[in-house]
Amino acid sequence: MTELSGLISYAEKQEAIEQTRNLWIASYMLAKMNGNEPLGYDEFLRQILDESGTNGAAPRDPDKIEEDMDGIVAAYIAQTRKEA
Repeated sequence: MTELSGLISYAEKQEAIEQTRNLWIASYMLAKMNGNEPLGYDEFLRQILDESGTNGAAPRDPDKIEEDMDGIVAAYIAQTRKEA
């Protein structure tokens, strides 16, 4: 039974790596476009696979996250209207 637990843990880690690869590529490109130093892939994975899930940061307020997303959506809508 302990081997099953290890296999599940390994599978979860591999799935996290696979699912975040595109996110790292997008993050890398955005950093380069903004003239910032991008986070290396190994460091990115280390932060993603951090057991605490917080990467040392305090949890964000859900209302603040929603405000940020509203701003992003509004900017996207404005941009698509300009292009149309």
